Amino acid sequence: MPSFATHIVGGEVFYTWLGEGATAGTGKYKVTLRLFRACNQACGAGSGIACLPDSALVNVFAAKAPFAQVVTLRMRMTGNQPLTLETYPACIAYKPVICYEMRTYTTEADLAYTAGGYIIAYQNCCRAQSVNINNVGGSSNGYPGSTFDCFLPGTDTLALPQHNSSAAFRVKDTVLICSRAPFSLDFGATDADGDSLSYVFTGAFDGGEFTASFDERPAGPPEYRIVSYKSELGFSGGGPMGEKVAIDPRTGLISGESPTPGRYVLSVVATEWRGGIAIAAHRKDFMVRVEDCNPPEAILEPEYLNCQDSTLVFTNQSASPLINSYYWSFGTVGGNTSVEPQPVFTFPDTGQFTVRLIINRNQQCTDTTTTLVKIYPGFTPAIGIKGICVLHPYDFADASEIAFGNAVAWTWRLGDDSAADDSSLLPRVTYQYPHAGDKQISLKVTSSMGCTGTATHVLHVREKPTVDLPFRDTTICSTDTIQLRVNNRNVLYQWQPQYNINNTVIASPAVWPRVTQAWYTINIDEDRCVSTDSVLVNVITRYPVSLPADTVVCAGDDFPLHAVSDAQRFEWSPATAVNNATLQSPLGRIQQSLTLRVTANPGRCPSQAVIAVKAVPYPVVSLLADTVVCYGHTGWLQGATNGAFFNWWPVNTLLYANTLRPLAGPATSTWYRFTATDTIGCPNPTIDSVFVRVVPRVIAFAGNDTTVVANQPLQLTATGATYYAWAPSTGLSNSLVYNPVVKLPAGTDSVVYTLTATTPEGCFATDQLVVRVFNTPPDLLVPTAFTPDNNGLNDYFHPIAAGISNLDFFRIYSRWGQLLYETTDIKARGWDGMHKGQPQAPGTYVFVVQATDYKGNKIQRKGTVVLIR
Repeated sequence: MPSFATHIVGGEVFYTWLGEGATAGTGKYKVTLRLFRACNQACGAGSGIACLPDSALVNVFAAKAPFAQVVTLRMRMTGNQPLTLETYPACIAYKPVICYEMRTYTTEADLAYTAGGYIIAYQNCCRAQSVNINNVGGSSNGYPGSTFDCFLPGTDTLALPQHNSSAAFRVKDTVLICSRAPFSLDFGATDADGDSLSYVFTGAFDGGEFTASFDERPAGPPEYRIVSYKSELGFSGGGPMGEKVAIDPRTGLISGESPTPGRYVLSVVATEWRGGIAIAAHRKDFMVRVEDCNPPEAILEPEYLNCQDSTLVFTNQSASPLINSYYWSFGTVGGNTSVEPQPVFTFPDTGQFTVRLIINRNQQCTDTTTTLVKIYPGFTPAIGIKGICVLHPYDFADASEIAFGNAVAWTWRLGDDSAADDSSLLPRVTYQYPHAGDKQISLKVTSSMGCTGTATHVLHVREKPTVDLPFRDTTICSTDTIQLRVNNRNVLYQWQPQYNINNTVIASPAVWPRVTQAWYTINIDEDRCVSTDSVLVNVITRYPVSLPADTVVCAGDDFPLHAVSDAQRFEWSPATAVNNATLQSPLGRIQQSLTLRVTANPGRCPSQAVIAVKAVPYPVVSLLADTVVCYGHTGWLQGATNGAFFNWWPVNTLLYANTLRPLAGPATSTWYRFTATDTIGCPNPTIDSVFVRVVPRVIAFAGNDTTVVANQPLQLTATGATYYAWAPSTGLSNSLVYNPVVKLPAGTDSVVYTLTATTPEGCFATDQLVVRVFNTPPDLLVPTAFTPDNNGLNDYFHPIAAGISNLDFFRIYSRWGQLLYETTDIKARGWDGMHKGQPQAPGTYVFVVQATDYKGNKIQRKGTVVLIR
């Protein structure tokens, strides 16, 4: 990729007549070039973007073909001016930085007065952001370039002694153009000679060839090619921002509604008129930015249509953060309104309603829009299909339900992949498929109210109808009658042969063949699609039946039975020994041994078989009741059985697990399963369980050791169980509650209280609490030094509270007044010599502590503490 590219955003060339030249027949002209680039974009080596040059080359050509080159002018830079947008509109959420660098280049030259005049031109290879220009495509080398020119008239146009200075476009502050919003942009010019000016959009000129070193090259001769406008998007040289943007031919003011965000190349020609004659022209070429300013807007779809029900969800399509409020009116007789950002509204009737949205109502940056809502519920597209098989056409019809209006347009897709066109625009279609298979049918329906929907259906196209026979092979007794059956409906039936059959044209005729095998054929005709199938009726004189060998079962258990036979009916006895005495394979259940008999086809052609079933009882098991043990203790289990074998499970928490009386010591509540088996015929075990509930470990807590002053009431609080006992009872208000109050008289040194906490099951634990008594008034005792070396001794610095009910604050400061530690928790461990994770240096630190004693008095202490490491 080229190393320097995409930097020019606009420019112009103009001239000023300064007087007669140094040689007779010449005039002295000041030629000026202006170039523009985005000033907030890096340029130079390594950026891939060229800076504006420090000097420029401008070519002067004869204005008539073959446009001979007259002179190349090297122009020095005489100005470098930033153009920055300072003032933004109030009602935009996005305020981009818009800044351009404008460099001015000038030189003076003597040019001979000729009849045809001159064309003065500057060329550059590359426009800025060439790949992102919305209205212009790339050139042959991939970069649309720039050419800026102006016309200096000759004596054929402006006879001597008349002279001309070209118009110059005014340099204005830059402007912010917001997408899809009205805007105006001043492209007006001034003329030093007082000539009148007219303005028109014109095609921008492409530029010169790209060079990797970006050497300045003078412009080539006219005529110059126009950049490639994206006409497919509606852009052209005469309409560079689309049909909604125009230029005032008298003032040069560009205005209208801006297009979508992006970059747009504009080229405007200012023509000078003197005495009603156009004498000269020059162009300004500039690439403007259109931004999505995200203003607060009320934007809705032009129309909403609901053909299913009467409820719609409305959403403003603008997500600007400057939208503070919403006001919706739904156009109903009742004047329904809403202030929700996304209201859900059910219209009370069908028809058309005008919905209005006002954002920021009665505020700055308000906006209003309306939309038309059409409510025509009861629109359900549906397909009606008649047809059976590939032999005959299918009939497709619109079966849609339309409550309002009527269907006016149809589009069918009939799912025939083999056809070049299987579509239709008629309400009813007849179509014959060449091949069987599944066809995806769709119908798009449009109503006169504008409702549109699509119905789909998977059609199973068959070669022929399927004959639905519940059986195709059966057996009957030689003296029986059997009813044949075909489950197809709405078809024509034809049974053959007409042998011992009561009706050949019904779905379920009765037959009574008297031969060994009789075939009956059924033909069905479903809408002229015909299919055939057959049923074989075997005729026998009796139905053999057999049962498995005699067996042993557990008394009361279900066990399977199965009679091996082709018979149609069965009868078991005794009937109470099976769950259904008429099944071929019932379930048996007996409490005592017996013989079961089955009769196959009872009544006609019967046969019988028997089976002896021995019932063996389960082993008898009994266990002691569920029990409770304390955590860490054990309990005895007790089992009994008449079985030959038994076992307990789980055994990992049992002692003597191979006996009927094991010792259980589980850590948590556990079910113990007792299983007994026997050797007398019933292989299944008898299982019972006993539950051992373990009372969780009792953790008695009497509280932390504490200090009080003489006669200070101290509230004790115990936890851990349900019942509590304190000993000794010295100074206690009640020794059998969890929260007694203790008050110790002067002269008492300390008392050690032992707490016993007991559960309702009798499980208990103990804890001790030491209450030390200060025979002084309430006070805060503060150590003078501490050693935070993590050896467990004197690692924390904290006050010792005597008679204190609340710690107001405890603060540690450095010698320079920096707060290092602070707490209001009287139970806190204290300062560990750290600050923000860093150990503090050995030395002296300042503390301030304040507390409230049990009488409500404030106690404050200040001083220093030495940190020793």
